[in-house]
Amino acid sequence: MTDCELWREKPYVLRRQSTVTTGIIDRAVIYLGSSGEPVRALVLDFKTDALDPSRPAKEQLLERYALQVDRYREAVALLTGLPEESIATQLVPV
Repeated sequence: MTDCELWREKPYVLRRQSTVTTGIIDRAVIYLGSSGEPVRALVLDFKTDALDPSRPAKEQLLERYALQVDRYREAVALLTGLPEESIATQLVPV
């Protein structure tokens, strides 16, 4: 079994020069190494959008939310010290 930390409704603030971005991450699973340090993460973002049933849900959600997912990855990287490549994201249609 892998130890992990679960974040629910995790707020964040990102500052880039004169720009400030805020948000709330729906869920994040932070997987921990044997000494308790973060080793990877999975960010889950729940979406209630009406989707076109003739197209893949994942494709439609990525078209709409790619920038938001990138911001979540950046925020988790800053909060955990993980490189962004170690942070997976998943948009979940509900």
